[in-house]
This record gives sequence, C-alpha cells and structure tokens, in this order.
Amino acid sequence: MKCKAYRAAELVEIARGRLVGDPETVVDGFSGIADAGSGDIVYAEKEKAVAAALAGHAACIVVPSVPEGYSRTFIETPSPRLAFARIIQHMAPPRLPRPGVHPTAVVAASATLGEAVSVGPLCVVDDEAAIGSQSVLIAGCYVGRGATLGAHCVLWPSSVIYPGVHLGDRVIVHAGTVVGSDGFGYVHDERGTYVKVPQLGTVVVEDDVELGANTAIDRAALEKTVIGAGTKIDNLVQIGHNVTIGAHTAVSGQTGIAGSSSIGSRCILAGQVGIADHVTVEDGVIIGAQAGVPTGKRIAKGQIVWGSPARPIEEWKRMIAAMSMLAKGRKKTSNRNG
Repeated sequence: MKCKAYRAAELVEIARGRLVGDPETVVDGFSGIADAGSGDIVYAEKEKAVAAALAGHAACIVVPSVPEGYSRTFIETPSPRLAFARIIQHMAPPRLPRPGVHPTAVVAASATLGEAVSVGPLCVVDDEAAIGSQSVLIAGCYVGRGATLGAHCVLWPSSVIYPGVHLGDRVIVHAGTVVGSDGFGYVHDERGTYVKVPQLGTVVVEDDVELGANTAIDRAALEKTVIGAGTKIDNLVQIGHNVTIGAHTAVSGQTGIAGSSSIGSRCILAGQVGIADHVTVEDGVIIGAQAGVPTGKRIAKGQIVWGSPARPIEEWKRMIAAMSMLAKGRKKTSNRNG
C-alpha cells in the first residue's frame, strides 16, 4: 500500500530499533514480503522469511538481526512485528470522518457532545448521553439515554451502546456490536413459566479496549459487567451479565463467557472457548481453542489448560496420547480377529 514518503532515519525512531544502511532510503509504502515493491518496507522474523525478503525488492527490511554481506537498508529490533505495527500506524493512520453532526443524525437536546466530535448519518444520541472529545460515530450508531463515551472513541456502523453504559477513552466498537443488552436472567414461577429477572445494572468498558464485530456484552443484573483496560475482544464473542475481565486480556472469536465469571488480567482465551457461570480464571491463564470450563471451576494463575472439561495442558496431552494408543490397539485386535 502506497502512502506519504518517509526516510528510513525517521522510521527507525518510530520502530525504536537500530538502523543499518542508508538513512536517506525513501520508503513510500508497506506490504507483505511476496508483494514488496521498490519503495516498500517489510518485516521478517524467521530465517526463511528473511531470505525471501532479501531476494525481493523492498527498500527497507525490519529484522531481528542484520544478516552479513548485504548492502541493504535494515531496521534491527528484537520484535520485528511490533516495530512494523508501529511503523504502519504512523504511515497509515485511520481515515475517520471530520468533526460535525450529519443532517440525518438525531442528537437529543440534553445530550452533550465534546469538542470535535463526529456524528455520522442516521446516528441517534439519546437524552443525557455524553460523547467525549474527538470521538467518532461512523453511521447508524445508537448511544442510549445516559450512556457516556470517553475521548477518542470510535463506533463503527450499526453498533449499539445501551442506556447507562460507560465507555472509557480510546475505545473502539466494531460494526454490529451491542454493549449493555439485558443479561440472560430468568426464574421459574409456580407454573414452571419463565419470569424475567430485571437487568438493572450496567457495563463499564475501560480505556483502550477494542470490541470486535457482532459481539454482545450483557449488562449486569444489579451492579456492573466490567471489561478491563487494554483488553481486546474478537468478533462473535458473548459475554454474560456480571462478568469481569481484567486488563490486557485477549478473547478470540466465538468464545462465550457465562454470567458471574471472573477472568483475570493478561489472559488468553483462544477461539470457541466456552466458560460456564461462576468460573474464576486467575491472571496470566491461557485457555486453548474449543476448551470447556465447567461451572464454578477455578483455574490457577499462569496455568495453560486445554480440552473439555479443561485441564492442565500436559495432562490433556497424555490423555490424547492414551486415547490414540487405545484406538491403535483396538484396530490391531480387530485385524487379528478378522
């Protein structure tokens, strides 16, 4: 992708790395290794990728260590992917709408808009809602009564922020996501009919959180559902009422977290993880893809678990190996009997 031209000397400062080669090298684009043109910057972490980048035409290559014998321009850094991400953020910042309220938007008279806010076509900002400075509502968004958004938030099309929900600063909500819908709370009456338990709490999304597309976060029954600062949530994730998620946790797509569970900080929940109600996941836990965590279970700090029901990964590996051996044994017995 082409963009404004930069000198390699400028980009190395952004990457926080070490420049080897010509500081005046001009970089006016970025790409993957296979498609790199003469003005592009690329990154390569493993030996095979470095070799492919050296065989290509990239103007500048971000690498973990500079190979000997090449008169190219390199940026050396322990984490090429991180450096490359910082460079791209600088070279291609998001192109968001300019401040202002579109003529088709509806903004309640009692709502508050901060400085340089952008409210796009067909958006609705309800009574007593507050939108922080330089926040952007792209198109067709709804911000409910009394909801608050901090500064520099971005709501992508058709995202819904229910009444009373609070978003911190720099929160990104992708298309179709709903924050603050009713929790799944019902009780049987004398006839066995479901009676709805009023969901009167809220959702608090702290600073620097990103919520993927078509994700749903339920409001608490009485208190608050909390998404901690810096946490990243993928597409198609369901988070139940009264759930708390700590800071800088990553939740991958199609994961479901049932009500009143607590997820710690700096955890990783891989794709299609299922967490039942009243589970406690302590800090630094990794839960492998398609794992299932039953009601009330506690997973201790720093553990890596897998399987359903989830168990420590080494135990899970032994179980899989044993089942494989059992299947092979049954096959041999069947062949002998046949």
